[in-house]
Formats: sequence, C-alpha cells, structure tokens
Amino acid sequence: MDRFRTEQGLTIHSTRNVLQPQIERARKFWRRLRKPFTERFGWRLFVDVKLSGWRIQQVVKLAAAARVPYDAIAFLDSDDFLCGNMTAQDYFIGDDLVLLETPARTYEDYLFDSFRQSLTGHSLMDEASCFNYIHTPPRFLRRTVARTLAHLEATHVCWQRAVIAAEMPSEYALLGWTARVLENYAGYKHNPMGPQNWAYVVKSSDQLDQAMETCRSERGKRAFFLIQSNMGDSQYIPRARALIEELAQRQ
Repeated sequence: MDRFRTEQGLTIHSTRNVLQPQIERARKFWRRLRKPFTERFGWRLFVDVKLSGWRIQQVVKLAAAARVPYDAIAFLDSDDFLCGNMTAQDYFIGDDLVLLETPARTYEDYLFDSFRQSLTGHSLMDEASCFNYIHTPPRFLRRTVARTLAHLEATHVCWQRAVIAAEMPSEYALLGWTARVLENYAGYKHNPMGPQNWAYVVKSSDQLDQAMETCRSERGKRAFFLIQSNMGDSQYIPRARALIEELAQRQ
C-alpha cells in the first residue's frame, strides 16, 4: 500500500471508512487471530474466511463505489492487469456507458444470479432470466451503485452482513440486475463487440499459453488480461510481467 500513497490523482480509503463499525471490528479481530491459528492448526476459521476473503471485498467495493466523486466506476480486480492502451471509446458510446452483459451460460453464471435473486429479496421459484456481468473490467454508473444499495438496505436489516453471509454473492450480478431491471438500461449501451473481444481471459492453467500467445499476436489490443486468482501465482506472475514488458516496448 505504501508504494501507492504518493501517486497523484489517487485516493486511498481505509476499510473503516466504508464497512459498518461492527463488521470492521470483527474483521480486524479475526484477522489478528488468523496467523496463530493457521500456524498452530494448519487451517483457518470459517468466520475468518467470511470476514477476510472475497465476500467482504465485494462489500468494500460496493460501499466505496457509492462514495466516489465520479459518474461512472470501473472495477479493477487483483487478477486483472493492463496489457494495452485504453481510450474513452472503450467505455463510452456518446454519453452512455458501455455495459458488458451476456446471457447466463455456465452453471457458475446461474449460481451467482441465483444468490443475487435471494439477496434482492425475490423468490427462487420465479421464472429464471439470468445474465452474467462478471466481465473484465466491470463498469457501472455510480447512480446504479446507489440504487443497488438503497434496494439492499430496504430488503435487509444489514445489507453488508447479508452479502457476507451469502454462499456465492456477486457484486457485479447485483449491479447488473439494477441496471437491467430497475433502470431499464438507462444511461447504458451494450458493447457492440462480441465478448471474445473484451479481454484475454484465463480461468484454468491449460488456457494460459494460448491466451498469452493471442495477446502477444494482437499486441494487447483488448487492453485487459484476466488470470483467475485461484490458480495460484507462482506459475504465471513472471510470465505475465514479461508479457507486459514486451508489449510496452512494442507500443
């Protein structure tokens, strides 16, 4: 974190500024206990997993996005990296934000949207109309974030606890549902390019070589490369760094 503190135009917020106080206290408490428990017993407590993993990251992203002084937000996750140049045309068509949305295709897509259905207070017996918004990089209007949080606050006693407690929540599924259902895509345009042109995506180790070769041959024109974070970093970080350096020299 210290390496970024002096960057101009960058504002860093503490989790204590976006998490509800009782959740922040619990997060810090279990985080302090994580190391001794892991070292002594070789496993992590279930509550620690909930309060330090990707679920609480989703809460932080939603809460922080509602506070930014901009009309639109792009979410750059830790398993994304830049591999090419970005322009305003990558994000806007006229005054409308380019939305990355595809119909649900995999079991994972349906699973994320099923938990979104529950979190938004709707029945799992409703006829399914599921979509996937987990595309790199996700982007939404701040207005959409605010409306999503207003809906969650009206649905749950504590929306932050509800998201953390869910087995498979997705902040992007929640935001996409709001843009589609509550806002009827107002202020959005669908990306006219097919999803195969949105980013270089690696979700399993057998996809890595092909994705890197395609990125290299296209000179990183899709701008973003995603390597699934649960793959482990030892095999790909040196290769990703070398690819970035090669592409930067060719710009």
